[in-house]
Parts: sequence; C-alpha cells; structure tokens
Amino acid sequence: MTTGRREQNKARTRADLLEALRAQVAATGLAGVTAEAVAERAGVSRRTFFNYFSSLDDALAGVISPSLDEIGAVFRSRPAAEQPLDAIVAALRQRPLDPDALAWIHTIGSAERARQGVSPLADRVWAHHQGWLAGLLAERLGADDPLRTGTLASTVMSIFSVVQDQWLDETGGPVDEAAAARFNQLLLTGLAHARSAWTEARPSSA
Repeated sequence: MTTGRREQNKARTRADLLEALRAQVAATGLAGVTAEAVAERAGVSRRTFFNYFSSLDDALAGVISPSLDEIGAVFRSRPAAEQPLDAIVAALRQRPLDPDALAWIHTIGSAERARQGVSPLADRVWAHHQGWLAGLLAERLGADDPLRTGTLASTVMSIFSVVQDQWLDETGGPVDEAAAARFNQLLLTGLAHARSAWTEARPSSA
C-alpha cells in the first residue's frame, strides 16, 4: 500500500471515529460516551480509537481543533501593539467559527440540555479550551502574568457560554450558514460589551 493510500485510510478512519462520536453524543449525551461505544459505532476496535486519540477529552476537543487552530493563527498575526481583546475580535471577524464547528457545539449543548446537567467530561473539555485560549494570550502578553491571561480567558469563555445559551434557544434545527452567522454575530456583540466595559447600552459588534 502506498504512503498516500495509507494516509487516506487513516484520515477516513479518524473521520469515521469523529462521526461516531457525534452520533454517540446525540444519542446519550456526554455522560454516555465511552471509547468502546464510539469504536463500536465506527466499526473498529477500542485499541484503534486510542491509536487516534489519547483520551475521550482529546477526541471531543479534536472535533473543533482545526477551526480553533485557524483562529489562533490569525490572532498570532495581529499587530503586537493591539490590545488582546481587540485582537481576539479581529481574529473572529476574519475567521469566524464555521458551520461544522458550530454543529458540533450545537450537538453537545443540546444533548447536555436534554439531560439537564453538565457532565464531568463536558467540564474537562471546557477547561481544555479555556486553557488553549489562556495559552494564546500568554504568548502575546507574557507567561509571567497568569492573572491577566487567566482572567481574560475566563471572561471570553464566559461570554461564549452566554452566547451559546442564547443561540441554542434560537437554533432548533440543523446548523446552516445563517445559524452560524447568527452565532458569530452574537459572539462579536458579547465581546463588544466587554470591550466597552459594559458601559454602553448597545455597543456595536465591531
């Protein structure tokens, strides 16, 4: 088998595992997700699952990692003199969250709501993404100021949580381009409130 064919097969297996993960979350919520259940849905062994992902947390975070990596790359390219929150807003305007990533967020959020609670696994994935954001900010602001980077990351993630709740209230069906645009609009508006220190009644979303 050629190297190209092997890589294609690996990419297909990984995609199959992520699709099985989506289906398992939709069926049982995060509380019912196990590596065994996901592997069985994908038609592979548990060992194969762990050949691709180090843990369930890693798999769950990996679904939207490509989108976050692209946003992170734009954030890193912003001018050094730009305030960090301004750089976050600019990065999200240039590279908004796409429908695929938001469809996953919708799947997890809807499943957790249906079961009226947040699972420990969801908490760990949330902490993973907050840590990712804090790491980006530490690169920009310096790792010697963890209070600043930590509070800013926490603020942005809290805004994201409020936006997600409102968006889930509004979005009942499949996540299409319009639903994705609405999420990104809400997120930019929420961040605009933070940029104005919540002093403006209706800050712009720019």
